Order: sequence, then C-alpha cells, then structure tokens
Amino acid sequence: WLKTNTLWLFLSAYAIFAAVVILVFTGTGDSGDSILHFLFAQSAPEHPELYLNHWAKPVFTLLASPFAQFGFVGIKIFNALVVGFTLFFTYKTATELQLKRSIFVLLVIACAPLLIRHTFSGLTEPLFALFIAWGMYLVVRKKWLWACIIISLLPFVRSEGLIVITAFGLLLLVRKQWKYIPWLLFGHIAYS
Repeated sequence: WLKTNTLWLFLSAYAIFAAVVILVFTGTGDSGDSILHFLFAQSAPEHPELYLNHWAKPVFTLLASPFAQFGFVGIKIFNALVVGFTLFFTYKTATELQLKRSIFVLLVIACAPLLIRHTFSGLTEPLFALFIAWGMYLVVRKKWLWACIIISLLPFVRSEGLIVITAFGLLLLVRKQWKYIPWLLFGHIAYS
C-alpha cells in the first residue's frame, strides 16, 4: 500500500506544509520581481495588454491572474499548486525511467531552499520548473509533439526558456525527431 501511494502521501504532506506556510507567514519571498509579477497578474484583467507584455511573462500572467485577484495569498497558492504539479511530473518521470527509490527525487527537490522561498513568492521560477518537468515527462513517454508545445512556451514564462528551447532542439536532433523541430516555434507563433 505504501509503495503505490507514496506519491499521494508525499503530495498531501506538501499541501499541508504549503497551507501552513501560506497562512502563517506573510512575506513575499522576494521584494522586487516577486511583487512586480504579482501586480502584473493582478492588474491584467483591467489592463489586457499585460497578458502580452514580455517582461511580465505572458504565460505566467495568464495562468496566475485568476489567483492574483485574491491578493498576494492567491499568488502563493498558485505557486504552491504549480510546485505540487512539478513534484508530480518529476516523480512520474523518475518512475518512467525506473529509478530506484524515486521518492528521494521528490525529497531533494522539495527541500531545496530556493524552491521553498520561490514557492511562496510571485516569482516565475516555479512555473518555469513545471513546464520543464512536464516537458521531460512527455519526452520519456515519447510524446514529442506535446513536449515541443510545452517547451515552446518557456520563453513566455522566463527568458531563459530560449536556452532550453535550443537544448531541446539538439535533443530532437540527437533522437532523430526532426519533424517535431518546427513545433518549437509554437509559443512564438501563438503569442505573435
């Protein structure tokens, strides 16, 4: 029973931890960009151009905006959910790769000091991590098209996504999945 429910037990413990931190601690996780990204997401319904503002990170603004309407607590809840999904996809990838004791992958990630700090902020790093974890999960499942679409959106979460797209393009070349390379342009075409 424990082995088959390890992921759900871990995610439940993480959810309890996140709820306690959100309820008890009132900080912003970062005093600069964290607040700005929160304000962009919160203001986007009144100023729709923010959904396309590259500095605001359009995908982050689009997904975080509904949560930001509930104040900074809402953005913390958004990032906590995002990290929960990141943990889920990371664990699933580890099990697909048949790594022994995949639970330790979750422990290492969940206990990383910057992850904890960024989870309870308005920063875009947690969403960036989710898209990478999700993309890699799709790769190990050989769902190349969907992996390319997810990875193509990374520059609209964080600018460093351009580097990841380049590395992912090289992965496609090495794995002889050339026909999917044009799909790495999906994010740019969609936002254009």
